Amino acid sequence: MKLRALLALPLVLATIACSPPPEPTASSREEAMGLCGEKLDVWLAEIDKEKKLYQSEYARYQKMWDEDFGTFIDTFSNWIFFSDDNERITIIRGYCQLTPNKKHKGLWHTTGYVEYLRQPLDGYGNSEVDRTYTSNTMYSWRAE
Repeated sequence: MKLRALLALPLVLATIACSPPPEPTASSREEAMGLCGEKLDVWLAEIDKEKKLYQSEYARYQKMWDEDFGTFIDTFSNWIFFSDDNERITIIRGYCQLTPNKKHKGLWHTTGYVEYLRQPLDGYGNSEVDRTYTSNTMYSWRAE
C-alpha cells in the first residue's frame, strides 16, 4: 500500500508543476499597487474602528476575553493590534510588497502587510517589530 502511494507521488508533483499560470487580476504594476493600497486603507480604518470600540469599554471587553474568548474573536477580528495591561501595540505602517511568482516567470503579485511594534509594559522581554498579512490585498499582473 505504501509503495503505491510513493509511486503516485511523481505524477502528483508533475501535475502541480505543470499547472497553467493564474490569470492576472490587474493590467499593470501601478494598477495592482493602487488596488492593494485601497484595500489596505480599508483594513487600517477597520483596525482603528475596532480599537476605539475596544477602548471605549475596556473592562467589559477584557472580561469577555477572559471568560468567553470565542465571542471576543467574533466581535473583534483585529484583536492582535489591541494594547492591554501587559503590552502596548503600535501600528507602524501598512504597505504593499511586490513579489515575483516563483512558479510562473513574468508573473508578479502584491501582498498587503501591517507592520506593528509590540512593547512589553511589565519590564519583561524586549520590544519587537512584527508584521501580519492582510487578506484580500493580493493582485497579480504580467511584467512586460
